[in-house]
Amino acid sequence: GEAAVSAGLVTVVLRPRAIFGVGDQHLLPRLLASLRAGRLPVIDPHAVVDLTSVRNVSHACALALRAPAAAVAGRTFNITNDEPILLWGLMRRLTDELGLPRPWLRLPFPSADAAARLSEP
Repeated sequence: GEAAVSAGLVTVVLRPRAIFGVGDQHLLPRLLASLRAGRLPVIDPHAVVDLTSVRNVSHACALALRAPAAAVAGRTFNITNDEPILLWGLMRRLTDELGLPRPWLRLPFPSADAAARLSEP
């Protein structure tokens, strides 16, 4: 960031959320692996997420490239589908359609957060 700006380059930051779509090797495959292994605890049954189609990410990149520099220089844009959904509604739909058991273990957020931090490489 700063090095690019000091070199006179126009920069813009695009921050997509939870990308899915053709070629997805991260979000849905990891989610499905966790569901199949029964390792996906329910932390907040009312959590809302806004997934982002890879097409929308591609479109945002194209728009940023074509935009006048003055309109985007130094700015940050959050990219989403602008369609928030209940995370556990999505989980129920996935498990039901794929014939997988629904997650049942409920963990308080501090416990889940600590476990997630410990599992990171």
